Amino acid sequence: MQVFYRPEQSVIVHSASPSAGKPALVVADWRQRFGERITIADFEPVTREDFYRVHDRAYVDAVFALERPNGFGTRQPEVPESLRYTSGSMRAAALAAWRGGGITASPTAGLHHAHYRGGGAYCTFNGLVLAALAVLDAGVRQLAIIDCDYHYGDGTHDILLRLGLYDHVRHWSLGERSGSERQVLARLEAALAENLPGSELLIYQAGADSHEDDPLGGVFSTAGYRERDRMVFTAAGRAGVPVAWNLAGGYQEPLAKVLELHAITMQEALAAGAG
Repeated sequence: MQVFYRPEQSVIVHSASPSAGKPALVVADWRQRFGERITIADFEPVTREDFYRVHDRAYVDAVFALERPNGFGTRQPEVPESLRYTSGSMRAAALAAWRGGGITASPTAGLHHAHYRGGGAYCTFNGLVLAALAVLDAGVRQLAIIDCDYHYGDGTHDILLRLGLYDHVRHWSLGERSGSERQVLARLEAALAENLPGSELLIYQAGADSHEDDPLGGVFSTAGYRERDRMVFTAAGRAGVPVAWNLAGGYQEPLAKVLELHAITMQEALAAGAG
């Protein structure tokens, strides 16, 4: 499976979220676990002009000028530059999955709470919508975003609505839905059945914060978490829809617990036929 990673994606941020530094740790873990079953793929970072397509120009410029804090709440100068690679990874994974017809991975997080005019909750720029625009530009007519991070993708909804993209992008977000694990899995199954037919690509946010032990989330046991991922990849395979997936949130300590959950998602992706 192609994993779109460059070292520039990872930076150390003084924040409660590990997301900014997580790509390097995840990729190192995957290399050790999966070896030649994954291939690290290069890509081009996005430009500031690409960010202008999904965000207010004044907001983008203010973040790069350090006049406004990034989504982590800091003004560290290395963060905005790293985000060009974060969104570049997501864009490249989406394009490669659609063109190749398989499953690709973007070891990224910090995307779906970024609104048109601002960021927050560890998200600065919305690489999900940026990736969706890229594949629409390339010829896709319909795609789906299934977001299983435990928190609602409010920024994604805001930008899709503002740009009038809901005619071409189907968006479903888990979003702290109440109920038992079985009830939530049933809702996910229904969402896949509704949103995959007619879609030419699935962008899947596989949030590790939906695990029951996460301090900021929690609905799935480890077995249920694995079933969630298996359900997504199996449904997409049956529908003939390629998948580009990313990490999204995960806040357990030590971080090894989060890496274990991201490895489960990779295991299920590989088992679905990508490797």
